[in-house]
Amino acid sequence: MSVLTIAYVLLLCPASAHAQGGVPLWTNRYDGPVHGSDSATAIAVDRSGNVFVTGDSWNGRSNDDRSKDYLTLKYSSAGVPLWTNHFEGGLSKMASSG
Repeated sequence: MSVLTIAYVLLLCPASAHAQGGVPLWTNRYDGPVHGSDSATAIAVDRSGNVFVTGDSWNGRSNDDRSKDYLTLKYSSAGVPLWTNHFEGGLSKMASSG
């Protein structure tokens, strides 16, 4: 059984899988389109061992909440990137109750 770890890095969003004893099985990093600050907020593994990482990615438009886009990445159990779903986020996309 492998243990999955995630680390937060200012410019990259790495995901990695480790075997018992801490030996890395694979490591991947996501660097968004504008090469800014990307961070993971959640990680999950399905029954097949596929890894899902979700978080936010700086879009380069501003330095406040409008600057965040949201994404989810899927990796195979071997660490091969399978897909990336990207949502343009920020305050301009949020619903208003007003």
